[in-house]
Amino acid sequence: MKNGREKRRSYILDPGLKDRLMSQVFSSKEYREDKYSLYTGDWKRVRAVELCSLTGSMNLKTTEKQREELFRIYLEEFDRLDYDTARAEIPSGRLVLDCAGDEGGDTGNSYGAVSCMGDLASYYIYPSFKNTIGYLEELTGERIPLSYEEIPVTKLDIWECNEEGPGEEYTIRDEKFIESVKGKFAGSEVGTEFYPLDTSIDVYVTFTSENGSEQINVHADKKTVEQIKKYRNTEN
Repeated sequence: MKNGREKRRSYILDPGLKDRLMSQVFSSKEYREDKYSLYTGDWKRVRAVELCSLTGSMNLKTTEKQREELFRIYLEEFDRLDYDTARAEIPSGRLVLDCAGDEGGDTGNSYGAVSCMGDLASYYIYPSFKNTIGYLEELTGERIPLSYEEIPVTKLDIWECNEEGPGEEYTIRDEKFIESVKGKFAGSEVGTEFYPLDTSIDVYVTFTSENGSEQINVHADKKTVEQIKKYRNTEN
């Protein structure tokens, strides 16, 4: 502006236009360094790392050297990620970094960025990030599933949502049907930034782990949600 002040505006873009623009800028150095402060932040300020996976979350017990190695491996693979792949792949996990506060009195924040400036960016782990996943498995001593296809799901509890509030609730135990849709589930604790999800229903999957029977919330894309609703209508 003429008086030297800065004014910012935000706009809601048509999904098609947004995809075209993101395809052009997603891999650029400028976009990544502006959005993902892991590229430029001080890694030594990260005091803890939480791993959110498809079956839950855990705090990683790491040294500063191990954290730096994790970030290095992650960025090497993230550098090769293009927008089309980010749109097509459901994340297998997410890193949440706990950043130490500034000396001036900032108490710090727990989020996915290193800057400690209120940035809520998340660091998603895609199935194609083989080296990152391998290193995390080395750190945790546990296998990290790439998708719900690898998890023994025994039932789905469905809560349909509508404009008036909670809608119909029902349970699906059909093993064959569950096997046909569970690969499209995205874990709610993991989330997804680019893969399109339909949140008109809440799905809770019950799965078998070494601890017994557990349950976790997931979402799915529009096509999978339509399959679930169609299955329900057919069963009725």
